[in-house]
Amino acid sequence: MISMKIQVIGLLAGAALLTGACSSERLIGDVADMNPAEQGFKASLHKQYIALSKVELAEGDRFDAGFFARRAEDAAMGKDIEPDSLWDRHFTDANRVLVHRERGRLMNALDGGGRDRFPNFASSAKSQFDCWVQELEENYQPDDIKNCRDGYEAAMKALEDALKPAPMVKKPEPPKPTPAPQVARKFIVFFDFDSATLTESA
Repeated sequence: MISMKIQVIGLLAGAALLTGACSSERLIGDVADMNPAEQGFKASLHKQYIALSKVELAEGDRFDAGFFARRAEDAAMGKDIEPDSLWDRHFTDANRVLVHRERGRLMNALDGGGRDRFPNFASSAKSQFDCWVQELEENYQPDDIKNCRDGYEAAMKALEDALKPAPMVKKPEPPKPTPAPQVARKFIVFFDFDSATLTESA
């Protein structure tokens, strides 16, 4: 009897997991098929978050697959989405200081024109930041943490470099005026006969 109960519980748990996976797949598929309401930054975010949700689902992480799918849905609907707020995540003290500092750096770039002027760089930096902090909180897949952080750093560098003001171009100095050419002048000089003393002209 006990063995039968264990088998039933196991079957129910397996069915629940299967149902959850199917539900997540369906959600991701439905969101992936959405046509973004806005092009540029939010349309790019939609694609980035769908890709992240598929990776998490493949790893069996249905919670984060759903989290990224919902972010993709919000982006497709044209909603404003800020980088992960971090308030409900748990990090080591050192990592907490690091991610809060990097979030400030990212917000400066986004608010400094990154979203509108360089949407692809900005969306990559934002989505990879969210990927990084999610993996860093779990803190058991060092390769995934590194990949997300490397992706964030590369996108941030590209975004910050693109946002730098163009260097000032020094105006060339006007050419110095060319001096007027010296014109040779002719004179007639008079001397008395057999004398080196100048005389009045004749």
